[in-house]
Amino acid sequence: MKKYILLLSLLLVGQGVLIGLGLTSRDTADFSRASLLNFDSASVDEIIIHGTDNARVHLKKMQGSWHIQDTFSVAASQEAVQTLLSKLQKMQTSWPVATTPEAAKRFKVAADKFERYIILKSNSQPVAQLYIGTSPSFRQVHVRLPDSNEIMTADFAVYDAGDKNKDWLDTHLLKLDREKIKSITIGSLAITRDNNTFAPADLTEDEQVNTKKMNELVNLICDLQIDDVAGNEEKPEFTLDDPLLTCTITLENGESINWIFGNKESKDNHVLKTSNHDLLFKVQHWRITQLLEATRDKLVTRGTAQTPQNPPDEPVETEPKLPTQ
Repeated sequence: MKKYILLLSLLLVGQGVLIGLGLTSRDTADFSRASLLNFDSASVDEIIIHGTDNARVHLKKMQGSWHIQDTFSVAASQEAVQTLLSKLQKMQTSWPVATTPEAAKRFKVAADKFERYIILKSNSQPVAQLYIGTSPSFRQVHVRLPDSNEIMTADFAVYDAGDKNKDWLDTHLLKLDREKIKSITIGSLAITRDNNTFAPADLTEDEQVNTKKMNELVNLICDLQIDDVAGNEEKPEFTLDDPLLTCTITLENGESINWIFGNKESKDNHVLKTSNHDLLFKVQHWRITQLLEATRDKLVTRGTAQTPQNPPDEPVETEPKLPTQ
């Protein structure tokens, strides 16, 4: 009888465990199918990212393009912004790892202690908000909605939401169409384009263009990347009156684009003034090393006279004739 009661008890306990596991599995499935944030990415026209140490980024969509509000409304990387919205939209809910105010501070998702606090707006009205905190594993973060105590994990990385304006800058802002360039002047070096071929302006008949070196130089000019905005006013310390280097790119339509690189003595960053932008930009020294070192000799190779098949004053060697039989 005792064995029967014991067996029955074990069966009841096992049934309870199975039911519990079934409910847990079902609930987990429900969580995995739910979106953490519900918003229409196409309607979002403002993104505000609060970071650590009072860092703040304000991105705003104007006339169909994203701009960085706190940096003279300079163009933002459209791809980077869309990638952020896509990652936020793909976030899924999960089982809460904690729900207490103490845990919110520990996981850095509290209102007064967080890694990131992201606000998405449409027509000046918030449509989604999220606290992002510590990372429990690779490309995973703790998250919390402002109106909830539940702390969950989601697929994301803190650096996906940079809290510095330069993190969102369109670094290809100066990009030029190679096919529209007529000539390039780098210091005293003059380069012209003829039949889609770039060559030094004074190329002689016995010289050939070093195609590899020339293409590298032209490609650099066509897509010189910037690293930050230096402001909208010239300052004496920029040394633009006594520049490190000047370049002029003349287009087929007659327009000339002038580049002036300042901070002559710096080996880290240079301020760049361009004639087709109101802002001044920062460019790291290593990006323009090739421009600084560009010389005519590096872009051409000199041909050599063909060696005669038979040097003069030497007899011509012929095949010996075989004796006839």
